[in-house]
Amino acid sequence: MKMPRLALACLCAVVPSSAYQTAAVDPIPWSASRKLDWRDFRAKAPGELQGARSMLKYSYSIGCRDDQLHADVTTLFLPDQSWVAYRVVSSGLASPLGLRHEQTHFDLKEVYTRRVRKMFGELASPCPRSDNELFAMAERVFQQEAAAQRLFEDETQAGTIEARQLDWEKRISADLESLSAFAAPAGVQTIEVQPFMVAVAGLVGERGIPVLLPIARFTGSNWINTWVTTDEYGKPFPPLEKIPAAWLGGAVPREWTVWLRRGLTTKARVIGTIRRDGCSSPVELTVEPLSVTSRYVLEAGRRVAVTSDQAVEDVRELKPGEPEFARVRPLIEEAFRANEAGTIRSESRRAWVREALAQLDVTKRPFEIESVWRQASDASPVVYCFEARKEGSYRDGLTLTLKIAGWIRLDASGQSTTVSVSGSVYEEEGMWHRLPIGLLRVGSRTLWVMGLAHYESGEFEIREVTTTAVRRLTTADNGGC
Repeated sequence: MKMPRLALACLCAVVPSSAYQTAAVDPIPWSASRKLDWRDFRAKAPGELQGARSMLKYSYSIGCRDDQLHADVTTLFLPDQSWVAYRVVSSGLASPLGLRHEQTHFDLKEVYTRRVRKMFGELASPCPRSDNELFAMAERVFQQEAAAQRLFEDETQAGTIEARQLDWEKRISADLESLSAFAAPAGVQTIEVQPFMVAVAGLVGERGIPVLLPIARFTGSNWINTWVTTDEYGKPFPPLEKIPAAWLGGAVPREWTVWLRRGLTTKARVIGTIRRDGCSSPVELTVEPLSVTSRYVLEAGRRVAVTSDQAVEDVRELKPGEPEFARVRPLIEEAFRANEAGTIRSESRRAWVREALAQLDVTKRPFEIESVWRQASDASPVVYCFEARKEGSYRDGLTLTLKIAGWIRLDASGQSTTVSVSGSVYEEEGMWHRLPIGLLRVGSRTLWVMGLAHYESGEFEIREVTTTAVRRLTTADNGGC
């Protein structure tokens, strides 16, 4: 058997570090959702120097194993070697422009990280090449990055010329967008995040009892759901103190943070368990009475709760009268048309669908958008979750529906990409509807917490949205008949 080559691994510094360092602090990988803060600059400024300096590095390994090229490259900011002068910060002179300048150094380095990934991703027959040759190819790109960093520093006069600083920001943002396909690989957790749990909060029963339904937990590397499955109403269920450790990987956390809306949160303290009325339903956690404001928000629908300081962003539904709805409608209609025929072919494998379509050509019915959701923030790229349909009445007054749902990603330049489109043909009892609840940015990953309603049942899921796909990470049953 051919022995695999050993991958070359190194940590290459480009910006010089301070000679004064504090205790080691974990490096910060580049992330579109995690911008630098002056508090990230932990090192002591040398002497009487003013201003700031970022210590940036590449962490990379390049080599072939079993005749397959493996090239892993990450952009890192080193807090314990990056400094900002105390006098500057304490006097209030550490301007937003100065922080933008340091962030732009970081962003520029990420551009070249992606260029390295692109170069190796497109390289034909890489493994006949020697390790030294592969290493030299990466080094040439790193040298180009070092030259670009010097040019950026010179042209902006260390960020003091705002017009030139803004011009560089625009150019780098465009470069990052054009190289978005070579961002950190989907599903890679590049930033260390402590384990935490996710639940959906709501009110149940005629009395509106506040409850939490755990739907997923993050172990530090993976997303799983081990909460009890649903069972028939009336079946015994354990009290809080006897919940099996296997259900949540340990004792049930007594305190959760419920994210209501617009950054408003409330603490929810768990006091017991309950199973709702219905054919079948999951065990849920009851909590202490909530404030009038919290109850008002929960009356409008479920919200996301977590056991850590993990932030939860709002999502919002576009309404037909909004200008943005009008702008995105042609994109949704185009995605619908592109997937309509394929959905019909796939669904026609079922005999009843073939019979129904023979009576009603649903493709000739009017197109309508059922819902469009997006993240509430204006961060780029904007991601839309949509559902659209064509439907009409046929046999015995039944409604036949052709539904297509998916995601549209709109970048800063206005370019759109449609990903993870799916569809089905159904009668009323086959209906389904997605309801986004909130958005999590966990490390370098973007996750949507979703409700999924069926005719007489429901579930909750967490989906990861990347540049090229949307995949389901976990599912939790919400009961039904």
